[in-house]
Amino acid sequence: VPVGLTMMAFSKEILLLFYGPDYASGALALSIFSAGMVISASSNILWLALAGLRMIKAELLIATAAGALNIALAFALVPSFGMAGAATASVAGFIASSLLLLHYCGKLLSYRPGPNALRLAIPSALTLAALLLLRPILIILLPESSETMEGRAISLLAIGILTAASYALFGLIAILSGCFTEEDAVLAEKALSRAGAPPSWAAKIAGLL
Repeated sequence: VPVGLTMMAFSKEILLLFYGPDYASGALALSIFSAGMVISASSNILWLALAGLRMIKAELLIATAAGALNIALAFALVPSFGMAGAATASVAGFIASSLLLLHYCGKLLSYRPGPNALRLAIPSALTLAALLLLRPILIILLPESSETMEGRAISLLAIGILTAASYALFGLIAILSGCFTEEDAVLAEKALSRAGAPPSWAAKIAGLL
């Protein structure tokens, strides 16, 4: 999620860094598409649930319906809005896919999203707002041209630092707003321990959650 939020807020700078000024016009499309990826990420666990139970028919129906909506909207929007229209069509497909996943998981697995289903929406919104506020500062820090090796290195470092800050801010807001459950803390401690983190560090981080 933090990576997607960073791409939404600084799409133009990212395109300039990796592809040059010829692609800067696609900034709006990248921002829209990144928003769709954030939405899609929230339903990945449902895809895994259907795949794990080998419910291929449901997966095929969802993918077909979302793809058909994407294609239909692309035909309608691209002639007038270009890349932004294509990105909007993709986002509509992501949303349709997420809604259909909820429907089929409810029908086949008796899954119903609880009150915590949208618990990360507030940290996501606040992190995006903070990134947009920081945007003028980052633009000042970036070199005027990223076409040279030095300019690219500085730009890449700045965006890397910003992405790391996005992760930190997102995590802090999520902790302060009580988004993590006791189960999340236990899983985090186990994951950190397996990653080789000192037990005392893993326990402290889990305690924060």
